[in-house]
Amino acid sequence: MADDPVRGPAHASGTKDPGKNGHRPREDPMFRTLPTATRTLVWIDAREAIVVSWLEDRAQVERLAASPSDSGEATCPDDPTRFVDEVAEHLPLDDDLLILGPSPIRDRLELRVHELDKHRRHRRAIAASSSAPQAQRQLLAQLRHSQEASR
Repeated sequence: MADDPVRGPAHASGTKDPGKNGHRPREDPMFRTLPTATRTLVWIDAREAIVVSWLEDRAQVERLAASPSDSGEATCPDDPTRFVDEVAEHLPLDDDLLILGPSPIRDRLELRVHELDKHRRHRRAIAASSSAPQAQRQLLAQLRHSQEASR
């Protein structure tokens, strides 16, 4: 077998050389077999959305509030279309999404993100689940767990 200049010496078993002291050398991320996509978590209800995503080596948390309507009243929970559009436009394009919250608004956000992705000809994993309000640290733990489970 010939040596590959990028992947190193070829072995009959097809595995990489474990290196000195039995430790595996660091693998080039270009040749990873595990998914490398990052994930953003969104918890949403009619009044606010909490967006939790990874920024380099730490989590970033943003709170988006439903803006008042033109009449000065808070956005009506029965017609949260404007707020859902704002949240969907705010989400990172390259991240897989985990959308949490009460069913009607969560489902609207999931549908809107699918519509935007279709229009942009963009594909990503989107998961949605019913969830009661959670503390920020609970959302961070859930994002960390879902990110690790996807690897």
